[in-house]
Amino acid sequence: MCGGIGTSIFSTAWEYRSIVHHVQLVEGANAYNPTFNNSLQQMQALGMSQNQTFGFFNSMATQQAAQLGVNDMFYISAGIFVALIVLIWITKPERAGGDSAAAASAAH
Repeated sequence: MCGGIGTSIFSTAWEYRSIVHHVQLVEGANAYNPTFNNSLQQMQALGMSQNQTFGFFNSMATQQAAQLGVNDMFYISAGIFVALIVLIWITKPERAGGDSAAAASAAH
């Protein structure tokens, strides 16, 4: 059950981060950006129509945004993993008292 909950939280957060990165990537794509206009002209010189160039640009931005979203989720997972390592490290294990037979059975 926890795996299913973790998977749904992870995928929802990934989707949200991908949307945020997509917005950030395409915010500079406008008629006033000479680099964007040059890229569109080069794609149209290859034989693409204007709609195809916009679609191609959007699909590239979507792919890059998804990868950036995965990177964000990896960093979050790594932070949680390090926090759990620290938590395990600072906790003390419970020791069984005096009897070696009781200590041996407590280990299993």
